[in-house]
Amino acid sequence: DGTAWSRVTSPTTLALNGVWGSGKSDVWAVGDDGLLLHFDGTSWSPTTSGTANILVSAWGSAGNDVWVVGDGGTLLHFDGTAWSVISSGTAETLYTVWGSSSSDVWVAGDSGVVLRFDGTAWSAVAGAPAVSLFSAWGSGAGDLWVVGSHGLRLRWRAAAWSLVGSQSAQDLSGVWSSGPDAAWAVGGGGTLLREHVRPAGGGA
Repeated sequence: DGTAWSRVTSPTTLALNGVWGSGKSDVWAVGDDGLLLHFDGTSWSPTTSGTANILVSAWGSAGNDVWVVGDGGTLLHFDGTAWSVISSGTAETLYTVWGSSSSDVWVAGDSGVVLRFDGTAWSAVAGAPAVSLFSAWGSGAGDLWVVGSHGLRLRWRAAAWSLVGSQSAQDLSGVWSSGPDAAWAVGGGGTLLREHVRPAGGGA
């Protein structure tokens, strides 16, 4: 209601791992056993996902362009009408999905797997260390932060990865950026990291 959190009746007892919405009457939650729940502004209802794998994260550019990732390289897409299972080209667990637009979407996961969608096809982005990558966030098509196990922080800009010292050996599970010059990362043991950086002059 804008002032406090309240418990809402859930149609499942399975773990829910990620949530994304295009508006207050269009929200998706994803979870274990391929669970997809949709909120229409009034109630939550399950939707067929086409997989029984654990679903971890969701992101979309609009209500008719939603991506979900999960266990075993699971990659799903919603076109506004139905969900489709998309080949990711990997069997590694994918933990995170983020995009700057419908033609610039990133996913990342175990063993340093990073994939990028250009609006037409997915392709692998090489160069990330072979560790688990848990979260991604960016300020635009040419600027992406990725965090992962053992304090890993990576930044993509000027079409290349750079490794950023995190001053922590804890696994980092979340990252958020307010723009090209600042970012926050969080992780195990109460870890809070703040980064102040100089904006890059290069492009994507």
